[in-house]
Amino acid sequence: MRIKKSIIYSIFFSILLLLLLQVPVQKTGVLFSQETQDKQESNQQSVYQEPINDGPYIFRQGKKVLAHYIHNSRLSSQLFEIKESDFTLNIRPAKQTYLIPIAAPIIEPSRYQGVSKIFIVSDIHGQFDRFKILLIKNKIVNKKMAWRFKKGHLVILGDVFDRGPHVTETLWTIHQLELQARKKGGRVHLLLGNHEVMILHGDVRYVHAKYAYAAEHILKLPVEVLYGPLSVLGQWLRSKNTIIQINDMLFVHGGIHPDILTRKLSMDDINRLTRDNLDTPLETIKEDELLTFLFFKNGPLWYRGYFLDEEDSISDEQRVERLETPAVQQTLDYFKVKHIIVGHTTQKEVTPLYDKRVFATDTGIKRGNEGEALFWNKGKFYHATVEGKKIRIK
Repeated sequence: MRIKKSIIYSIFFSILLLLLLQVPVQKTGVLFSQETQDKQESNQQSVYQEPINDGPYIFRQGKKVLAHYIHNSRLSSQLFEIKESDFTLNIRPAKQTYLIPIAAPIIEPSRYQGVSKIFIVSDIHGQFDRFKILLIKNKIVNKKMAWRFKKGHLVILGDVFDRGPHVTETLWTIHQLELQARKKGGRVHLLLGNHEVMILHGDVRYVHAKYAYAAEHILKLPVEVLYGPLSVLGQWLRSKNTIIQINDMLFVHGGIHPDILTRKLSMDDINRLTRDNLDTPLETIKEDELLTFLFFKNGPLWYRGYFLDEEDSISDEQRVERLETPAVQQTLDYFKVKHIIVGHTTQKEVTPLYDKRVFATDTGIKRGNEGEALFWNKGKFYHATVEGKKIRIK
């Protein structure tokens, strides 16, 4: 029986990628007990019963492109060669089309001024449906998920990954909206959260069972390899900032520990050091005092110092002393801003703290049927609901 040449090439390129992309799995176990880690890994080994639709996972090396897509738990692969222009990938079973730039992802600036409207969402955690309805009802996108926010800025404060069943859909939506917004004079900012960094470092304890099963039994590639340096999404994630300033507001996933001030770290320092070490093994990071500070408990990805210790969402490993108002004001003065916008620590609704010096925007989207966004328009803050209502925060 004759085998099609395209199939042979697909198999060959898959094997080649396996050899090139294998990376050691680095756990962030310093923050969690071995018992918790073992339990999570045990759960991932269970059989996932529902049909799986996932992808695409696109790997590029030179002009060769390999795209994997899972439809009804079956793996489909496309191997093709690209020219010197952006290319469009059509996933027919999902009726989805993706524009993929040839150029390396742009490292965006840390500072923006003169922005009139900002829409902020945090901690989506794979709950694409909630994210989608928030964007549609608040007229950030149309019903086809195309950009309609004109010159406004959409900020996602990290933690797109883990827990929920639609991480890939969310990532690709953000990726495509970023391209569309830029053409219309707007911007989309995806900031790194602790869960993005965990995945890139190989810590997969919190991935949804769907992704654990698909990686092991269908794709036969570790989750962290799917977002490795040759992956289109992996390259894109590695270009992202940890902290940015828009107008007089500072945006960061976790928070700003006062030690950032004493260490005289700038936004550019934080972004560069984090970005440059996304592929550094955690054992190596722990050998460097500054990197240990940035990547763990008191760093901007994890810090919870704006919140009361007794909150249920804060684990013993992450419990810290709550900052007093003067310390928060010192941070604002240091960065020359008036507000800090954070996610990471779950609230019932968007919550102003320290007389509006800090706004907490993690509102439980990860639960699937909860959560709202923060909307800023010409100096005023609003709750943005899934019904599209804007309620002024006074």
